[in-house]
Amino acid sequence: MDSPVPRNAASAGMRFHRHLQVVLCSICEQPVSLESAKADEYGRTIHEECYALKMKLKQATTPPAA
Repeated sequence: MDSPVPRNAASAGMRFHRHLQVVLCSICEQPVSLESAKADEYGRTIHEECYALKMKLKQATTPPAA
């Protein structure tokens, strides 16, 4: 029988399948290898490429200051 998932792990983007732990990107929801994992400003796991695209989109859609 599997042990219950701790609340903090589930909210941190971790998914559990039997005894295998998979960390998902908080932006694209795809698995992130531990070797390439990065964290955003909130400490959530992300792909570096996803974060870069998110920042470019934010910059492109933010109106210039008047």
